[in-house]
Amino acid sequence: MKEINTKLENCDYKAIMWARRILPGFARFAIFLVYFWFGILKVIGLSPASPLVAALLAKTMPFISPDAFVVAFGAIEVVIGLLFVIPKLERLAIFALILHLITTIPAALLPAAPGLDRLHGADARGPVHHKERPPHDRGHRRARKSHSFAKD
Repeated sequence: MKEINTKLENCDYKAIMWARRILPGFARFAIFLVYFWFGILKVIGLSPASPLVAALLAKTMPFISPDAFVVAFGAIEVVIGLLFVIPKLERLAIFALILHLITTIPAALLPAAPGLDRLHGADARGPVHHKERPPHDRGHRRARKSHSFAKD
């Protein structure tokens, strides 16, 4: 039994060492891919998020040109992605990533732009208004909750 346990521990140790050696590179490549892809889409004008970014910019900083800002923002995302695949620049990449997240996450939570209304319970017709149920519907709802599914 001790021999099997020792073999399992050796296999476990080898798997952990392999993962420590290989997986950080995969993680860095994944971050590169996401940031580079979304950034390059903004730079070439094909990003579906560009209208959202422009609308948020118009609400928060109307004195900046939306087109130039979207391209600059995309270029910054491309640079962040590239920093992740350059071996000695991980700390700079992480710093730039944190700054990017600090500036984008709060902006994405603002319900001030088209496209964000779906996140806050509205559709193209406007905000969702939940109507009060008529008094006779309330009893029906309670009765449905207490319904037994047992066969008679």
